[in-house]
Amino acid sequence: MACLIIIPQDGEFYAAFHDVLMGAARRKSAVYDAEYQYIIRRVREAREEAGLTQQKVAEALGRPLSFVSKCERGDRRIDPVDLGKFADLYGKSLDYFYPQRRVRAKRSAGAGHSGQRPKHA
Repeated sequence: MACLIIIPQDGEFYAAFHDVLMGAARRKSAVYDAEYQYIIRRVREAREEAGLTQQKVAEALGRPLSFVSKCERGDRRIDPVDLGKFADLYGKSLDYFYPQRRVRAKRSAGAGHSGQRPKHA
């Protein structure tokens, strides 16, 4: 299936056909990534462990109920600032929400990386 797209170019409009199926060739959203699904699951589990309803969380964050619901379903991407707010509210560290990563050989051996940010002059 094709559709007509009007593309502005140098002040003029040019019509171009675009195959709608080409959208499928784009990178799949990170929302479907296994690691992101893990984060979503942990956000829901943390809320339940804290004994809070989605409504109570929404009220505490000053957001609509749909915000919390969509975050937990994966319909809305959780940005790092919002994840920090969930973590504070649920009494969890940010590490709680992330899958455990492989330890880098360099870091565990202590070679070449102190784990600290470089200092700027």
